[in-house]
Amino acid sequence: MRSALLFLSLLFSSTFLISCTHTYNITTGVSADLKTFYSLYPSLEVDIAALTADEAIALRSAGIDAYFAPDSSFRASLSPYTIYFSDTSTAPVELSSGDKIWDVWLAKNPEKIAAVVNLPFSPDKHAPDPRIYIADMQSRFLLARKLYLLVAPKLIMPVTEKPVNPEPAGKSAPQTAP
Repeated sequence: MRSALLFLSLLFSSTFLISCTHTYNITTGVSADLKTFYSLYPSLEVDIAALTADEAIALRSAGIDAYFAPDSSFRASLSPYTIYFSDTSTAPVELSSGDKIWDVWLAKNPEKIAAVVNLPFSPDKHAPDPRIYIADMQSRFLLARKLYLLVAPKLIMPVTEKPVNPEPAGKSAPQTAP
């Protein structure tokens, strides 16, 4: 009897942990290397979204040009949180774990967090596009609920330290649009 209760307790706990999806504080910034590479900070957009496994596969398959096309119904369907950076807007932006966009994303039971940047670049057709970053939300379960992302020449990548503004004081904060 005791072992049966223990088994049911473990089964319930593991089911709860597997189905439990958390929100994250996601801070996105730009690298000073962008200015070196492009001679200025290019105007770019970074979309962040929580995705199902099927949406993550579709995102990888769609490609950056199709994803960022003005009439992209796929992009709209993901309800991305969009950050705009430019030569006059280089300060990092934080998507708070309390932002209302998480309610939209959590309603679909997401498994992944994605960040997509529209940098000009032609990646190798046989390798994953480095302008798309996708993380498994479950693998991050035991870590602090923070994700730091940095846009560098040709890619977006996770970093261990919170991004900082690469320009001196006076550059405005980027625009955002959920």
